[in-house]
Amino acid sequence: MFDYLMTPEQLKLRDETRDLIKSLPREYILEMDADKIRYHKE
Repeated sequence: MFDYLMTPEQLKLRDETRDLIKSLPREYILEMDADKIRYHKE
């Protein structure tokens, strides 16, 4: 969207995040979004 406002590091992080999400099963993403998956706070 506003790529010209992002640093190269931010662009890299964005792209890596997109790649990670694409590699995960859709159901897993939906469960995370619905807060069905809990994580330890430690």
